[in-house]
Amino acid sequence: MAFAGRLVSMEVFEHEIGRMTKAGPQYSEFVEALNFQRDMLMMQVENGLLTPSQYLDNLRKAIAADFTRYKQQGDKVAGTHVVIMKKELAEAEAGGLA
Repeated sequence: MAFAGRLVSMEVFEHEIGRMTKAGPQYSEFVEALNFQRDMLMMQVENGLLTPSQYLDNLRKAIAADFTRYKQQGDKVAGTHVVIMKKELAEAEAGGLA
């Protein structure tokens, strides 16, 4: 679960929180950490420390990094994150945020 420190997507946070919650109580501390990181990201956006443009730029960088990780290392979690983030980015762009 080394990916936790690389997460920049609200949608990926939600996906991983759900996945770890379903995996069982042995992951409860990890779920708490993900919730904390997600909440910190939300606070940055809400307080203007992270603009929508910056958020989307971070998302684009994370997509590229996770795609490379998926292709070079066969990291299926990274591949799943790419799919989720591409959808999130497309929805933002369709909504005029990009």
